[in-house]
Amino acid sequence: MRTAHHSFGFRVGGYGFRNTTHPDKGEWDDCRMNGVGLFGQRTLTKHLFAEAAFDIYSAEDLEEQLDSGAPVMDRVSGIGTLAGGAKMSMGRFTPYIQAGLGLEMTRVRMGEFEERKVFPMGFIGLGADLRITGSLHIGANLRTNVMRHYAHDGGELLQSAGGDDGHEMASEYDTAAQGQFFLKYTM
Repeated sequence: MRTAHHSFGFRVGGYGFRNTTHPDKGEWDDCRMNGVGLFGQRTLTKHLFAEAAFDIYSAEDLEEQLDSGAPVMDRVSGIGTLAGGAKMSMGRFTPYIQAGLGLEMTRVRMGEFEERKVFPMGFIGLGADLRITGSLHIGANLRTNVMRHYAHDGGELLQSAGGDDGHEMASEYDTAAQGQFFLKYTM
């Protein structure tokens, strides 16, 4: 029986929601977030693996938001995920598919309003890595996240809720496109 392999890595990336202000452009640059993360993987079988990760993202282009006239959104999120995936090794090249669930711990500030919340999130994606040496890999992945998106386009910033003041910041679940580049070391 084969011994399980453990991998650890560092990644950089970003995500954004589809821009509905200009839907004809089809851009995924609304609430653009950039960040870094750490992950660990364990090979379960020849084709299956598990992953645990933690990433930190923050809002990008605060100056560009000021120019747009919409309320400036300052957002920082820590995202912890657990995922499973299937891979197919082709020599030095390994493509894979992956799905995962997690928690997003976020702090959002717009004008005089601030909110700190924890929301569930999920993703599906595909990626690939290339073995550079016996243990060192570089790679990239593309994901579709289902996560919380805050209203910040000049619409209603607050919605009714059962909190102390009877309101919370307006948000809803939406899809976000994500891209990541990573460096991984396999033991």
